[in-house]
Amino acid sequence: MKLFSYKSNSGLRAGLLYETQLFDLRELSGGRLPSSLLQFIQIGEWSADIILNTISSKSRVKAELEDVQISAPIINPSKIIAVGLNYEDHAIEIGVTPPEKPIIFSKFTSSITGPYDEIYCPSSLTSKLDYEVELGVVIGTPGYRISEKTALNHVFGYMVLNDLSARDLQFSDHSGQWDLGKSLDGFCPCGPYIVTRDEVPDPQCLSIECRVNDKIVQSSNTSNMLFTVQKLISYVSQGISLFPGDIIATGTPAGVGFSQSPPLFLADDDECICKIDGLGTQRNKIRIN
Repeated sequence: MKLFSYKSNSGLRAGLLYETQLFDLRELSGGRLPSSLLQFIQIGEWSADIILNTISSKSRVKAELEDVQISAPIINPSKIIAVGLNYEDHAIEIGVTPPEKPIIFSKFTSSITGPYDEIYCPSSLTSKLDYEVELGVVIGTPGYRISEKTALNHVFGYMVLNDLSARDLQFSDHSGQWDLGKSLDGFCPCGPYIVTRDEVPDPQCLSIECRVNDKIVQSSNTSNMLFTVQKLISYVSQGISLFPGDIIATGTPAGVGFSQSPPLFLADDDECICKIDGLGTQRNKIRIN
């Protein structure tokens, strides 16, 4: 299933994208399902088959996808866990040794924004705005000290994520400001939708790409990760409980802007386009203010 959130007169609503048509989950279920996608994930009982079998010729089509305003699928998870240097070519391009264990940091949940929203970046804080296309993993089943063998059973689905970064903040001073440089408002575009794990049997074989305007700047495959999705879930959960709706940003491949010569930072009116096979495409205009 492809599940997403969209804006309506009554607030955010959870939707199902079936082919090119949008169905409102609460209406489709006759009011049995919540209007929030996060709450839907937390229920954890409705399978894809049950929902898809509910769709019939009499089901009410809410709208076509292009006729609604898409939001980030989840706007208020308990946490966003991010992973640094999870592609060997990215480590090499910035001149560091690939890590032997996952490097974990966080992004604030207030950084989440929609897949088509404009990104407003304060020029007073940064002049080095960078892009990082990543596979986002959404947790469905809670867990603590999860084994690698069972880790994927805890996944609800996958989505496109852009780990936007203010490099001058991230690397400022002696110690840097990682959380600040990674977590300004709008610095975590997500979506356009979450694809449930039954449609992604192997998260380690997905093509991943980022474009700035018409230029391809990142092009790789999730098979090139140093630490697989299974490994990351297990590693993080050894000391941190994972809850439904939690997001894991699994790292970015080579091609980030600050490693290029000359550096390629995002400028006013640039369009940042992130795409992962089967998970959709997000397009965000950059506004420097």
